[in-house]
Amino acid sequence: MSRSTTINAPLATVYPMVADLGRWSAWDPWTPTDPDATITVSEPSTGSGAVRAWDGEILGAGSMTITSLKENEQVDFVLAFTKPFAMESDVTFTFQGLETAPRLSGPIAAPWRAIFRVFSS
Repeated sequence: MSRSTTINAPLATVYPMVADLGRWSAWDPWTPTDPDATITVSEPSTGSGAVRAWDGEILGAGSMTITSLKENEQVDFVLAFTKPFAMESDVTFTFQGLETAPRLSGPIAAPWRAIFRVFSS
């Protein structure tokens, strides 16, 4: 299942916010819920093999790894949770439409309100 939203921002602004794991803290709604969590981001923070990992009391532990990218079109991840339970899932964000207001589609659990808020400001 997936959801989508149109974001009133240039594709050149939106795509890098998803494709660069080092920029997720600007819009990630989960991290603020666990201020003592440890967040690590690989260098480089974008491209196939880039990893963002977390470990916290509220967030649990896990990681997301970029598996492939198509510039301004799609970002694929493997999302892996290790605590409080083990689970792994493939996740894809797709970008469609106009350069000035792309349509972003992704997993149903994506933080749509946070994504829209950041890209609209």
